[in-house]
Amino acid sequence: MQDRLRLKVRLLFADGEVWTAKYEGALPARFEWHDEVSEELSTTVLDVMLDERAAELRRRISELPIPDLASDEKCVDFLSLTQRTVNADCTAIKPPVAK
Repeated sequence: MQDRLRLKVRLLFADGEVWTAKYEGALPARFEWHDEVSEELSTTVLDVMLDERAAELRRRISELPIPDLASDEKCVDFLSLTQRTVNADCTAIKPPVAK
């Protein structure tokens, strides 16, 4: 067992452990093992951190106040005008009803 390498990695954030992994390799191939583990660790840690950041941004966006457009006079006027325009356009393109 003296010719083996072992590495345990834990990624921690303030609210607790996010990710953990164990790596083992052969001592004679330590340089290749080091390269492989380094590449996998950097990719995995970056993915985990980006996922955590995305979750935080989604949480913050969900907490943003949504303005009440119904209480804004300009929006109400615009929506009313738009609705009248749409109704007039629809009336204009309807064929006459046969009697």
